[in-house]
Amino acid sequence: MNLKRLFNWNKGTEDQVENVAGQEKPNAQLEKDVNQASNVISLMTPPTELNDQDQIGQEVTEKPTPTKGLMNSPEIVSFFKSNYYGLGQHNGSNFRTQDALDLGKKSVVSKFQNTIADLLETKQTKINKLKNQLVAIEGLSTAMTLQLKQACDHLDREIRILNEQIDKAETQKGWVLKALNEYQIGFMKGVSDAIEFELLAN
Repeated sequence: MNLKRLFNWNKGTEDQVENVAGQEKPNAQLEKDVNQASNVISLMTPPTELNDQDQIGQEVTEKPTPTKGLMNSPEIVSFFKSNYYGLGQHNGSNFRTQDALDLGKKSVVSKFQNTIADLLETKQTKINKLKNQLVAIEGLSTAMTLQLKQACDHLDREIRILNEQIDKAETQKGWVLKALNEYQIGFMKGVSDAIEFELLAN
């Protein structure tokens, strides 16, 4: 290696630029000269790409929680799209009793539990298929076996969460509480509107 040339590369580059200014070198030759100069890398400069790659790696390895995925299930999304406030307002204006409020809330809980039960059946069917596949490929592929087991574990966690929500709904807690609150607010609004209407009518 020519050490003199290596340590004087910057000077050589300046000479090349001066020659270009004075002699109008062709564009191809100019690009070649600049590329040769830029090929010299300072050993004291740490690579800056490592931090970016670390951040990307962290984003990739971050897994969403099963709860978030379950809340986005079409069955549950459809359940929460119902107008529980409007239903409560209608029932409140027509019935206006504590018993009517309690029965209405129990009806919402029952609808929620039936929705979860349908989703549970879908999940259970899927996990049964995965377990059948595990038996079928036993000893065939370690990687595929691991993937199927991970999928089964994920479904097991979701099934456990759904069963917990059915139990919590029985005591008017958990996910169903949002719908119950909307229904109760609507019910009280219906009672209030009905009473005000009757007072004004008299």
